[in-house]
Amino acid sequence: MVSIEVPVFKGGWLIPCIESVLLQSSDQWSLSLLWDGGDELSRQILERVASLQDPRISVHFERNRGIAGARRVLSSRSQGHHILPLDDDDLLDPRAVERLLAEALAKPWSGIIRAQRRFVDEQGHQLDTAQWFPFEPRHYSRGMTTDLHNHCQPYLIRRSAYDLTTGWEGFEDFQYAGEDCDMFLKIEEVGSIELVDETLYYYRINPQRTSLELTKEAAFEMWRRLADLSIARIGLPIKRTNQSVPFEYERLKQEPLNNKLVAFVIAQAEGDGQLWKHTVQSLVDAGIDPDSVDVTRGRSPSASWNHGALHSTKPLVCFLTGGTSIESIETVDKVISAMEESQIDIVAPIGADAPGQAASGFAPWGAAACMVVRREVFRAVGGFDDTYSDPRASEIDFCFKAAQRDFKIADGPSIAVRDPSNIRSAINRESQQQLRERWRDWLGPHSFAEGA
Repeated sequence: MVSIEVPVFKGGWLIPCIESVLLQSSDQWSLSLLWDGGDELSRQILERVASLQDPRISVHFERNRGIAGARRVLSSRSQGHHILPLDDDDLLDPRAVERLLAEALAKPWSGIIRAQRRFVDEQGHQLDTAQWFPFEPRHYSRGMTTDLHNHCQPYLIRRSAYDLTTGWEGFEDFQYAGEDCDMFLKIEEVGSIELVDETLYYYRINPQRTSLELTKEAAFEMWRRLADLSIARIGLPIKRTNQSVPFEYERLKQEPLNNKLVAFVIAQAEGDGQLWKHTVQSLVDAGIDPDSVDVTRGRSPSASWNHGALHSTKPLVCFLTGGTSIESIETVDKVISAMEESQIDIVAPIGADAPGQAASGFAPWGAAACMVVRREVFRAVGGFDDTYSDPRASEIDFCFKAAQRDFKIADGPSIAVRDPSNIRSAINRESQQQLRERWRDWLGPHSFAEGA
């Protein structure tokens, strides 16, 4: 189900807005309307809609909270698996719910599904007006989004992704606007933004639209604030160096790392028996402080790693599976030195510095015994995807997500050993296919060798 959510402040075009929902080709929707202290016409219309007692439509009346506050209330009261924001003077294409929902179901890794919009005038006639914002994949530098203006309606938010964020928030001095750009930034930390190149929304150009009250200078100020807030939230060691989008960032000098600043997270997955004890003992024998070792249990190694990574605030995390052995504290030190000298964000035996070199198939990644990751990388990409049946596929997926955000990945020195018979087998076909579907558009159609 899709929860279509409309904060209502103006009544002039509210009726056609509601009608565009009623005319949807799919019936997989509910409509929530919140009167946000708006004009009298909008209140009268909503009172009439409420009197119809249509089970698909809920109407709420509140004081003026501003756009972010209104959206927050609507999302807290709705129950759809997906959230579709709609403004009270705009229109949905009749196929909007059907197409956006189909894409969301086909791409379960997505956090947001975004489509194209066109402009209409006060009478609803289409205008030949150039688009104001880009419609393309998001761009990143050093782990941070550069093109914060690369967003606009329509977009469908996966509820499970929304629930991992702090919800809708805006700026009081800008009438609580900025909530949409902020949501894109938050969601892309827990799920990807996928594009549907179809017009599914019509934005009405009219003299009462809220955007007229916000100047271009105000928009740039909001983007600057949001960029800085996102950098702080993720914990990226960078700072913004320019004043307008696309933003540029430079790396900040960090305190030197050492082996005491590494959290060792061992996945105790179901069915692994007592292998984790062997790994713990190897760490202790290598000279690792036992207080830096965390054994976590989950339905999969990926779920265990995600859980364990949240237990520590150390700047580096070493992810291990049961049965892996660390050779010595010196090998750990070598990895740390390599990461500092070359500003590497992930050390992982993926067989190539760049995912684009993956044309030979999955074989180069089969020997992954451990990964050393900067904590901000884990936060920026939302951790490991535990939907893969083969945990090694989740490692590859993690590296791809990190590379997409412009984090630096390298093989680096080897710090772990493992039974070769346990690591040379091919990743199962189900996980291979899942990886192909997830990353084909980004890497290109020939990046994965069929049958590898």
